[in-house]
Amino acid sequence: MKNEKIKTNHSLFLTENKIEIKGISGVLSYQSKEIALSLPSSTLIISGTDLSLENFDTENGVATVTGTACDIRYKKGSDKLG
Repeated sequence: MKNEKIKTNHSLFLTENKIEIKGISGVLSYQSKEIALSLPSSTLIISGTDLSLENFDTENGVATVTGTACDIRYKKGSDKLG
């Protein structure tokens, strides 16, 4: 598999049990073990335990995820999971 850089205009701020994300365009799925967020040209997938979407400001594209994140990954494309 070829490593490919995905350009997105967003930022992540990580602390022990909180992730603040800017530049989100939507929530694709939300479960306590995985949250998928839509970015302009990709999907941000956060996996872990006891995940919760505390804030989602649609006007400013900002979200806060709490819980224990074990994996943060990107998937090319922002409209589908699979």
